[in-house]
Amino acid sequence: MPFFKNLLNNVFSNRMKPFPENGSDVQKMEWLKQTPPWNEIDEKILNAILKKYNGDPMIVVFVLTSMKLNLVPLYRDIINSIDDDSEEIILPLIALKLYQAGSHSLKKCINLYANIASNKNEFKDCYANVMDTFESCLILDENQASAYLGLATINKLIHKDNDAKDYAKKGIEVSKRLQKKKKFIQLSKNEHFSNAPEIMKEVEKGLNQILES
Repeated sequence: MPFFKNLLNNVFSNRMKPFPENGSDVQKMEWLKQTPPWNEIDEKILNAILKKYNGDPMIVVFVLTSMKLNLVPLYRDIINSIDDDSEEIILPLIALKLYQAGSHSLKKCINLYANIASNKNEFKDCYANVMDTFESCLILDENQASAYLGLATINKLIHKDNDAKDYAKKGIEVSKRLQKKKKFIQLSKNEHFSNAPEIMKEVEKGLNQILES
């Protein structure tokens, strides 16, 4: 018995502590490099993420949400899909994966809300996914106006009208700034960015509809 007790103690004492308990970026990096599935991510991507968050505790939300929704393998594949591995390219692509996950959760929330009395717990979890993905998306890419539309929409759905309009205003500001500067990422291997100006106009239209409602 003492042998097995000592063995168990050694095994559990050597386990990595939960991510939220890592204070410094050095500790966070070590955790990510040693913990599946993050340990499969190219270190350039991990460095870009840590640098962007710069000590912001919201990185905990990003890490846990990415694992909860199984997004980490999608981040892993980014490095092989681009010619330019600079932070200016990597971070918007990670943000795009978060946005897409958030959009999926938003559609699910809308369907659940149609019968909210029977779906309260599932809706609550789905709502958290929407907020966490879109908020994380905007930290990594503040130019992702579509995420503001998602946040505005989910808040409008649950009758948080003031919050919805605040998100809509921020999204419109981003949209107008980008259209004025014509600052759109162009990546030949990523179709999402090839028609960015048209997408931005549609996003702004949706944001204005929420403001006017």
